[in-house]
Amino acid sequence: MSTQTTASMITSQAALRANENERHLRNAVTKVFGEDARLVAAWSALEAKFDGREEDCRLWAAVFHQLGARTV
Repeated sequence: MSTQTTASMITSQAALRANENERHLRNAVTKVFGEDARLVAAWSALEAKFDGREEDCRLWAAVFHQLGARTV
């Protein structure tokens, strides 16, 4: 197996796990906070950004965007 193939497989698996984590987090935040879920995600993204936790910030920002795409 080539290095490029292995790297793309790892990236693909990591991307799948990230999407799954976003989905689980979105569902949990929605279940706990209801209509305020989008606000919670926004604040969490900001808090992570200001704390220097870039990966957490990206995760919360993705959840925020997903929640914004939903119709209520």
